[in-house]
Amino acid sequence: MARWMSSMTHRFQDKVVCELGAGCGVVGLVVAKYSQACKVFLTDLNATTLENLNYNVTANNLDSDEDRVIVQKMDWSDESTWPNNKIDFVLGSDLIYDKHVTHKLKHVVLGLLGREGGTFFYTCKSTERDGLVEFISDIQQQSNITLISQEEICAPHLFTTNPLENRDDEECFLHFHELTTTAYMLYEFSISK
Repeated sequence: MARWMSSMTHRFQDKVVCELGAGCGVVGLVVAKYSQACKVFLTDLNATTLENLNYNVTANNLDSDEDRVIVQKMDWSDESTWPNNKIDFVLGSDLIYDKHVTHKLKHVVLGLLGREGGTFFYTCKSTERDGLVEFISDIQQQSNITLISQEEICAPHLFTTNPLENRDDEECFLHFHELTTTAYMLYEFSISK
């Protein structure tokens, strides 16, 4: 997803961006570093992940502008933890892993973008995850949501090779089992008021 976002940094100029389930924050950090977004929220729920996000913000020299790049604890079920700002873009990468989270994801996307309108980018493996088909179908049934595009891209071979120094394929698979996945989808949804 970071590669896709880096190819469209012009769209984020003077906009507020929120990455959901940011993990290590690569996507949001790319937007913060290479675009003129006025504010970038990197959100997650796990305390250790938030510490890591803060570290990565500092490691990328983005901590000097603390009002622009904000690491924030966010619980999708608790609106009081959501950013108060008007959000123009919501970014999500591989957030659906169980069909029981799809209603929460739809709720937070509509909650963040439905007040003012905006864009939701979602990327995931092309292979079906539990709940993905239901989520895409459900979100498209909302009267104020339009699927603008869906694009499939294959990761370069370099991205799927064993990164371990010892080149042990069994150990690699244990830690990086998703390296065998090469096809990913990017969905762009437009949400109107």
